[in-house]
Amino acid sequence: MNEWAIRDRWKEIDGRCECSDGGHGHEGRCYRKLTFVRRGYNCREGWDIKKEYGHGGVNRRIVTGFKIICMECLRNNYQKGDVSAGNDGKTNAFLRQSVVENGKDAET
Repeated sequence: MNEWAIRDRWKEIDGRCECSDGGHGHEGRCYRKLTFVRRGYNCREGWDIKKEYGHGGVNRRIVTGFKIICMECLRNNYQKGDVSAGNDGKTNAFLRQSVVENGKDAET
């Protein structure tokens, strides 16, 4: 993801979580205040992007956008089976480990 696109998005949302999946502790949008330099960190202000995909033809998925999501919401989405929750290997490894530590099977 383009760093400038992420920075522009950050300004638009005033550095707050964009998760709108109310099935894990918040109704409507999360709005948790995040810290820009904490991208990929497992802490209260930690966050990463969640890519949104569309179809680009036969057997092709293309990235059509992204949301900035706090680590708590990413973890909860990953537990529900949303494997697109993390942006990269580091965040996905954290999410998998978090799920395993909580007694959930990350592969199902």
